[in-house]
Amino acid sequence: MFREYSRYDATGLAAFHRAGDVSAEELLAAAAARMTEVNPRINAVVHSFVERAAKQARAGLPDGPFQGVPFVLKDLMAMFADEPICMGSRAVNLR
Repeated sequence: MFREYSRYDATGLAAFHRAGDVSAEELLAAAAARMTEVNPRINAVVHSFVERAAKQARAGLPDGPFQGVPFVLKDLMAMFADEPICMGSRAVNLR
């Protein structure tokens, strides 16, 4: 796992990935470990896509400035294929 993960922002993590110093899978593992550690206190992540992200990383990622850097998708008006969306409310559950 990329132990320095929490010391860098997305730009720094992307630079490590571009340089070949860390793989997308290693960055994802570090992000998932951090999420597991912190989320019970802050309850920010409702749906985890770690397995889906790992599969995509193994299959190859599109080019871009943040290639390989994991991210969180906020559940407000953003649709993600095959995943539920509730816009932060128990009253809404769209698919």
